[in-house]
Amino acid sequence: MKTLILPLAALATLVALPASATDISLKNAWMRPARIGNATAAVYVDITSDVPLKLVGGKTSVAKSVGFVLIDQNSDGTTTDHPVKEADILAGRETRFAYNGSRIELRDIVEDVNPGGNIPLTLEFAEANGARHSIEIGVLVRGVLLPPAPGQTSEAPK
Repeated sequence: MKTLILPLAALATLVALPASATDISLKNAWMRPARIGNATAAVYVDITSDVPLKLVGGKTSVAKSVGFVLIDQNSDGTTTDHPVKEADILAGRETRFAYNGSRIELRDIVEDVNPGGNIPLTLEFAEANGARHSIEIGVLVRGVLLPPAPGQTSEAPK
């Protein structure tokens, strides 16, 4: 009986493993510096996946919430912002959240985001079959943090 139990246990382990894991790649993540109390700060990142996904959420310690803004280019050269609850990530091609384009928004900044820093950002994805994936990345902070405008402080609003 022992000889039968061991192969059955090995077979059960193989059946429990997924046939393949979803391959999600996040690269070139960066943002500009931001002061505590700013309403928003944009994050830019390139996302690729081997399966279609929806970007459905995010979280970071430097903001109260994370949102997504898709940009349409108009024929007159202007752009239109579309805040959305989720963003499609197509399989097999890069989806760019880029400067002067669609962006991930950190909303209600709760601490200064200083140049040279690397802030944690977790992005949440959903597959059509219901599988969910959370991926944490470091977002490089590039640029100069200007002093507050006259009459403003760098204190968080109460």
